[in-house]
This record gives sequence, structure tokens and C-alpha cells, in this order.
Amino acid sequence: MRHQPISNRITYTISGLVMLLATVTLGACGPSPAAGLLPTVMVLPSVESNLTPLPISLDTPTPTPIQIAIVTDPPLQVAQAEDRATLPPTWTPTDLPSVTFTPTLSQTPTATFTSTVTPTATLTPTPMGNAVVSGEDGVNLRSGPGTDYNPPLTTLDPSTELLLAGRTSDNQWYEVRTFDGLQGWVSSTYVTSRENLNVLPITWITVPGLRITDRTRQIFADGQSRGNRANVFTKVGDSLTDAQPFLISYADVRAHELGPYTYLSETISYFSLSPRSGVANSWVNPSLAARGSYTAPAVLSAAEANHNLCQPNKSPIACEYRLTQPSISIILLGSVDMQFIEVDEFAWAMNMIVDETISRGIIPVLNTFPSTPEFLWDKSLQFNDAIRRIAAEEQIPLIDLWQATQPLPGHGVDDDDHFHLSSRGDGYINLNGEENAFGLTMRNFLTLQALEVLRRDVLTS
Repeated sequence: MRHQPISNRITYTISGLVMLLATVTLGACGPSPAAGLLPTVMVLPSVESNLTPLPISLDTPTPTPIQIAIVTDPPLQVAQAEDRATLPPTWTPTDLPSVTFTPTLSQTPTATFTSTVTPTATLTPTPMGNAVVSGEDGVNLRSGPGTDYNPPLTTLDPSTELLLAGRTSDNQWYEVRTFDGLQGWVSSTYVTSRENLNVLPITWITVPGLRITDRTRQIFADGQSRGNRANVFTKVGDSLTDAQPFLISYADVRAHELGPYTYLSETISYFSLSPRSGVANSWVNPSLAARGSYTAPAVLSAAEANHNLCQPNKSPIACEYRLTQPSISIILLGSVDMQFIEVDEFAWAMNMIVDETISRGIIPVLNTFPSTPEFLWDKSLQFNDAIRRIAAEEQIPLIDLWQATQPLPGHGVDDDDHFHLSSRGDGYINLNGEENAFGLTMRNFLTLQALEVLRRDVLTS
């Protein structure tokens, strides 16, 4: 009897992922099966396309072996024709060995993660400032600390949270910022502060009588068309301006101390332009319209002019304005006038000075003057009232120095002559409290603040 090896190679694909190679080697002896019968090959389990693929664990490095049995029904024809007579008459599946194989993955599966978590909205808490709008109807946000700053920038709703950035010296207005980027000034009446006002910086000095009107802006615009210089100012006055060190110390950092008002340094720098040949800046300018003996009528008289610098028949004020081309004129007269003329003549001359100033596109900033009951008290009240009326009628800025100096020792007036402003005597400007002790320091202080307001709200707006 001769044994004849037969090799059949069968390749199966399970669920389109696994390529299987099985090699079956069969050996048998005996008579050949009945002629004409073809073998049938069965695979367990069946691999029809509608079956679910076997699960594959990515955590298991070697897949579980799969058992495949091959049977024939009728018996498999395994011999060549000449050897069929030697095969056994019957052949059953139990005669076949079981074949064990390990499938080879043709592609490494990639796990895909799909999130089923539904995102939830996160509520952002409303930020809290150091103040809140408490007015039932809200509060107007303005560009400056006063109802003259019209129209309002906007109206802030009740309960709007605010960040306090500063305050006026009288605590009537707060400089604020909102959390959506707005900034401006609001009345403290309609705001509840959570801040200790003693640690909140003063960012605006309340200058008694100072108002910025549309007329002021119109005057400035006219002056710019005439060639006036925005960062130049001049002075008009008597010995309170000429003989006493008025504003001069701001030109030298060693001669002044701003104390809590460091924000005013920007205005000091702004007016650093030379107003005329040989003069460094407006702070030290020896104005041709300021002299110790000047009265309001004298400022208008060509006979009182500096003939070396002024053109013939030109008044001191006309000469000064021509040479410096300022945008602002600080005017203080009256303390000498009340000693020689009556209030009507003074008011006429002051109106002429204001007209001359406005006609040239220069903003006149009028000042009242300090006085004391010991020296021409009643007359000083009349002259100061005349100055206030002119400022109100012309809608021009006013520094009510008389009002500001009344709480000071001696009403801010020198004890010796009851005429000049009280001072520390060396010209040094110290704003760490001395503005509440000396009339001259108060004047320097309020004038610098007035220039700050004009610079910020008119000259550079």
C-alpha cells in the first residue's frame, strides 16, 4: 500500500479584516471512494457576510486561536485516478486532524473616541467695583466734573458697578470707569462708594467760579484760525502778578512740589513753548501787560506801553498779545483800581480788556482778588462783584480767588499791608498743604488747575 500526501491551501477572510492562511495535510490508506463523487468542504463557523465580526481586543497582544474543521460529504476524492482502488470504502470527519492557526492582522485598528458629554454654559459673575450707581434713574456720565459738561456721554443704569479713579477736591464728583470701557465723571450724590475717600486721589481741583462753556471753545477755535499757539498763555495784572512770584516756580522742578497733584505735571510740560524771543516759556514770561502799578485803564493806555518793544500807539495788552500770540490770558486787576477809581469806571475798563482779548481769539480767564475787612472791605466786594458779572455775561472762565482765600489765615492777605497775598517768602510752591495756608500758594495752585482744565477740555479735545 502506497501513501500519497495531498496538500490543500485554503484562505479565508473573516469580516473583511483578518487574512487567514490554513494548510491542511491529509494522509490515508485504503480503497478509493465511489467514482464520480466530489468532496464537500465545510468551515465552522460559517463566514457569511451577514455575521457580526469577532470582537478584537486592543489590549490583548495575541488573538485567541480559531479552530477550523474540514469534513467531506460524500467522502473526499483525494487520490490520483490510478490509486483510487486502494483508498478505504468510507471516510469520516473523525479521521481528519484539527488544524489550529493564528490569524495575522493586515491592518492595525485605530480606536476612535466620540465624546458624548454635552457642554454646559458657565455663568460669569458680574464684576464688583469699589462703587455702584445708587440713583433710582441712574446717573449721567460726563466728560468733566460739572453739569456744564453737556451733553452727557451716556446715562449709567442703576446698580452699574464702577471703578473709582479719582475725585474732585470737594468730593462732589467722582472720576470713574465702567467694566465695559466707559470713563468720565459722575455726581457723587447718585453713587455709593465702597472706598475710603481719604485714600482716593484728587484728580480735579474744584476751582471756585470756573466754568467751561461753548463760548470758551468758540473763542479758542477762532484764535487757532488766527495763528494763536495753543500751548502759550500770558498774564495781565498789577503787582499781585508782576511783583510776587506768580507761576514762575513751575518752570523749575527744584522750585515746586506738587504733592498729591502729580497729574498737573502734564500741564506744566504742555506750556513749555517759548512765547517770544529770549523767553523760555509762559511760566517765566515777564508779560508786557503786567506791572506793579497797573490799573484796568492803564492796561488799555498806549502811554503805559513799553516803547522799546511795542509799536507806536499800541496799548500794553495789544503789544503783549501781538508778541506772544497766546491761547489764554490770565487776568487779575482791581486791587490797585479800588484805591483810585470807582467801580463803574473799573467795570468799563474791564469790559474793554475782555473785548480786546476775545477779538484776538484769546480765552480771557478773569480772577477776583483777595481782600480783608481791614482794607477797603466794602469797595473790594463791589469790584469783585463787577468781575463776576462780566465773566457770567461773556460766558468766560473765572477763578474766584476771593472765595477760595476767605477760609485761609488772614483771608490770604499779607498782615503788613493788607493788600498783597500772604506767602512763605521764598517763592517755593509746596502743594502738600501750604495751598491752605498762604494766599499766593493758593493762587498758584488754582491757576495751574484752571490751565489743566482748559488744556484737557478745550485746547486738546
